[in-house]
Amino acid sequence: MKHLMCILIAFCLVIAAAHASGEGTVESLSQYEYWDSGSIKKREVYDLRGYLRQKASYREDGSIVKAETFDGLGNKTEEIYYDHKGHLRYGIDGWAAMRWIYEDNRLVAQIAYDDTGKAIKRLLFSPSGRLIARQYRDEENIDPAEFINTIGIIQRNND
Repeated sequence: MKHLMCILIAFCLVIAAAHASGEGTVESLSQYEYWDSGSIKKREVYDLRGYLRQKASYREDGSIVKAETFDGLGNKTEEIYYDHKGHLRYGIDGWAAMRWIYEDNRLVAQIAYDDTGKAIKRLLFSPSGRLIARQYRDEENIDPAEFINTIGIIQRNND
């Protein structure tokens, strides 16, 4: 498996070098999967160390279905679901977007958002990883004005 990953990364480096920026520097590597029609089905963006940084799934019409972001340590930091018009939509777990917050590679908070982008639930974790607090939008401890910023996380496939 490591051998296959090394070959994939080397191939991506060659492709990325051909698409380097004007100054000749490569900042990320992208891998695509396509629909039979030729439009992008999946897009994964890796940093130069080979770590997955972004992942997106698209409908055949080019609209985004789901976007995920990861930190440089491989931890998922955001997951967002979209409808056909590019608006947030609820997934099967009862939230439209989720954000995970880490400190020193340790999960400290998890925030769920509704289809308007407003925070609906926040979970807080102790240094040992145990759940220590659960806050809901109707409680006074969660900020109802807290929105998830979906702009720029992953663009439509025409970037």
